[in-house]
Amino acid sequence: MMAKVLTISALVVIGVFLIIVSRTPAPTSKPVAQVASASSTGDPMASSFAPTLPDGDPAFDEPLPSVAEARAAAIDKVQRSLELYRETRVYPPWSRPADGSTEHLIAWNEPWPAGQPFAADKDKREIRADVSLDRLFAGPGEPLVATLGITYVDTGAPVVPEVMQARVEWYDDDDGGWRVAAEIPWTSAGGKYTARFVPSKIPALADGPVEARFVTHVRIGEFPKDLVQQFQYTAEPALVVR
Repeated sequence: MMAKVLTISALVVIGVFLIIVSRTPAPTSKPVAQVASASSTGDPMASSFAPTLPDGDPAFDEPLPSVAEARAAAIDKVQRSLELYRETRVYPPWSRPADGSTEHLIAWNEPWPAGQPFAADKDKREIRADVSLDRLFAGPGEPLVATLGITYVDTGAPVVPEVMQARVEWYDDDDGGWRVAAEIPWTSAGGKYTARFVPSKIPALADGPVEARFVTHVRIGEFPKDLVQQFQYTAEPALVVR
């Protein structure tokens, strides 16, 4: 009796499965493009299924290069790459093109002037100050010379300031601030002013290289101005030959 019930149940399950499968639509495959031409099949409708190529496309209009032409183009490309390699390998791998971004490396010890308009007289004529060190690096015992010019912007005629001072400062890493190392006097020289100092002989700088700068302070009326020039120096010879 139990076997008959199981058999009936199995038949019911199979029947339900067959009904579900019969109602599920079969997947349809994508139509295959017909490429036959009307001349090959004799059917004028065949041309409507033939793929068409874009008109005026160079990729389809130009003929493919021959083997000799392809070989020549490849050889030319290799030769141009080789010439470029030879040109660049003339220089060391670490070198870079000489342009405006490397000017400070090429002219590393040339003057680097600083200046700008900062004041005006009673007639509202602009006055500017310009200062420059003769170089930016000094060896042991070598001096640095600063030149200061204070002039009218419109004519370039010299102007005598009311206050004119100069000092050498060094950066104190412990306190995190600039300290005065020495006051430097100005000397009048043909409408300009010069100041001379030897970094390695200034006591605050003599023990060893520290971050240092030359500061010019000028004032005309109510207009003060500080101009800063960074410099480097060596307190002792880097190499001694005996």
